[in-house]
Order: sequence, then C-alpha cells, then structure tokens
Amino acid sequence: MERARAYCAKMAAATPFEEGQSYRLIIEEKASGLPVGDIGIGNGTTLEGAGNVRVSYGLGANAQGKGYMTEALRALLPALVKPLKVVKFSADIDVRNPASGRVLERLGFKPVGPVHLKRTFVKGEWCDEQDYELDVAGSWLSNKE
Repeated sequence: MERARAYCAKMAAATPFEEGQSYRLIIEEKASGLPVGDIGIGNGTTLEGAGNVRVSYGLGANAQGKGYMTEALRALLPALVKPLKVVKFSADIDVRNPASGRVLERLGFKPVGPVHLKRTFVKGEWCDEQDYELDVAGSWLSNKE
C-alpha cells in the first residue's frame, strides 16, 4: 500500500505528459467512482521519439467485457493529439488476450509486423506479443480537437 501511495504522489507531482516520460491514469467506473483499471501513456518514449505516444492498459477482472476500456481510450486519445502533436499511437497486446486486440481494432489500430515470441516475462512465464499502431492522419482522430 505504501508503494502505491508513493507512486500516486509521484504521478500527481509530475509535469503532465512531458516528452520522454510515462504516466498512468486511473479509470473509474462512472456509477460507483471506484477504480476499475488504468491506462499508461508514454509520450515520445518510442524509438521514433516525439509525436509517437505509446499506450498500455489494464482492467480488473470484474470490469472486463463491459466496454470500459474502449470508452476510456475513445475519450483520452483525441485529447492527447493536439497538445502532444501526436502523429502515431502504438500499443502491444499479449496474444493470449485477443479481446485486448479487439479494443484496439475498434479504435482503428492495425496489427503491424509479426508476433514477437517470448517478448516479455510476466508472472513467471514468457508472453508472445503483437504490436499495433494507429496513424493519426486520416483516422477518426484527425478531425478531433
């Protein structure tokens, strides 16, 4: 609990979306106000640098399959485009979780490249991952403020 408090304090004190930094945002359920998940934003943390925002996310088991993540990302991504001069969003999924890929695809992300076998080690096992990208130009995001 102390580590969580310290991390929240660090995020609250950070300069919002400074280039080269990553941030975690909490998703709250509208009805209860309780946290149900989070979204990570990495501003310019990819090899391409500025204008390329890396997105990660997770939901608690009880919140999955209810559309929360699609709703949250649909609200957040357009709000980042102009102030961060975003040209591309990128993300990756654990291929064992195809529902996560469907969330991205509903938002216009496309899978890119091959599946990366044993790319990350999570909870004692290697995970295969698929990369996704969304180019802002020509997407639903290019018309948003």
